[in-house]
Amino acid sequence: MAPIRLHPFLLQIRQLCTFNGIARFAVMLWLLALISTIPFPVLSFVEKVGYYDDSMVDICRTHIQLAWHRGYVILTILIFFVLPLIVLFVVYGLICQKLIIQSKDENLSANPRSSSTLKSRRQVVIMLVIVAILFFICLLPFKVVSLWLIYASVEDVESLGLEGYLNLLNFARIMHYLNSSINPIVYNLVSTKFRKYFHRSMKCCERHAQRDSHYLNDYSTHRSGSTTLLGTNGTMVESMSMTTPS
Repeated sequence: MAPIRLHPFLLQIRQLCTFNGIARFAVMLWLLALISTIPFPVLSFVEKVGYYDDSMVDICRTHIQLAWHRGYVILTILIFFVLPLIVLFVVYGLICQKLIIQSKDENLSANPRSSSTLKSRRQVVIMLVIVAILFFICLLPFKVVSLWLIYASVEDVESLGLEGYLNLLNFARIMHYLNSSINPIVYNLVSTKFRKYFHRSMKCCERHAQRDSHYLNDYSTHRSGSTTLLGTNGTMVESMSMTTPS
């Protein structure tokens, strides 16, 4: 079976996938995330408002009033949503294209092993497509709500009512958080290899837990038959307990 021919762009990325390269890239991402959140303390403030029982509570608000406030929000949406979405579709599209072309060129249905390889490649293509679509679906509501709150009038927001406003905001937030947890579920549903290695890792953890449990039981049994005394030099001395005959 001929090896999969990768696009030159993907080959360059593969060459950067070393431990040092990944570590530098992770540090750069964390620094970018930290820098991008610096304006939020400037935009946010705490004020006291009346609660439903006429008590005063502190709430955190973010007022987007000036032009640079709107520009900052739009820029974060472009950098952290639109740009990653474009990169995601381009890179995943190149990978899917190469997998499909390679499968057609090799006539993989000639033997059972080749058929298994074809099935695995189809699973990879389906998984990549689903991940890209879910990224778009999960993050889009929060971005749309953010833009709407910036440009909508006070009357439009108040027309939703308190319950409608909170329902809309909570739905957008839940979808946003769901994006961070749904990928392993998709991998488990689509990929046979992911399920196999996931089950293997779970069994490995179970064996380690059982071994630790046996060790603790043996240690507890040993300790139950001894009495710990404090020596004259401050050290712990164990002496076997003895029963006094009646």
